[in-house]
Amino acid sequence: MSKTWCRRISEPFEAVKTVQETLTGRSVFRNVAKRKDIWSDPVLAEELRKAQKRRGPEPVVEYLSRKVHVILRPGTRLIEVVAEAGNPKSASLLANAVGEEAI
Repeated sequence: MSKTWCRRISEPFEAVKTVQETLTGRSVFRNVAKRKDIWSDPVLAEELRKAQKRRGPEPVVEYLSRKVHVILRPGTRLIEVVAEAGNPKSASLLANAVGEEAI
């Protein structure tokens, strides 16, 4: 399932592109990984615990970066954060967390 968080940016395109890059930055995913609401969601918590078992420098950050996509809507200043998770509620929680951490 996927869910979208959307925000209208009233800035020039370059600024919108910067926001898009910020939303997909590792520091945002690190902050999301520390949030209690993310770990209190049973679906996300299970997925993140599985990710922790993987090798690599930051397995949870890597997992989140694969599950969250940021899209600029063509012809607008809208940015969509689309998250994939096991159910719509968990996906919405994840997308909103990314949006909140970036702002």
